[in-house]
Amino acid sequence: ADLNVEPKKFPEFDKTILMVSRLTSEKNVGLAIDAMAEVLKKHPKAGLIIVGDGPEREALELKTKSYKLQANVKFKGWQNDTAPYYKGADIFLLTSWYEGWGMSAVEAMRYGAAVVMDDVGLAGEVVEDGKTGLVVPVGDKNALVGAITRLLENDELRRYLVEEAAKKVQKLPSAEEYYERMVDSWQKCA
Repeated sequence: ADLNVEPKKFPEFDKTILMVSRLTSEKNVGLAIDAMAEVLKKHPKAGLIIVGDGPEREALELKTKSYKLQANVKFKGWQNDTAPYYKGADIFLLTSWYEGWGMSAVEAMRYGAAVVMDDVGLAGEVVEDGKTGLVVPVGDKNALVGAITRLLENDELRRYLVEEAAKKVQKLPSAEEYYERMVDSWQKCA
């Protein structure tokens, strides 16, 4: 991961919240949009950037319109290079119903975004609640709103989580190394 990449900036927002995800039902991106409808009542200058594509995109865009959040929730579609988005984000969200490893959260930690995720995949192992990120119960909108709001209002906490997360991910494989190991293990099984 090239950490010296130029961050993608969204000057219209005072804080940028990022999701990098396939837009499929198990990724539960709709929960993030529901949460943003609440968060924006107190923090109208926050923005949610959704990078990724999939069969749920149209429904998610309609949900965004129904809340009248188009100014604050931006769909960026599939991006070959997600690094500038990670680098420009203040907060990274992962709201999946279930997750294998959650590599996107690890990438976010590498690039200095504070992670808010539900209790799936690497939660607990890598993202420790209150230490390297904030972990909320799966599907719990109120807890998600609370966690996002805490990080929008508490720069000190956000910086602490980012610093602790950086120490933690230094010891982890990069996305490339992780996938190489997976392929190696599959080839050994074959």
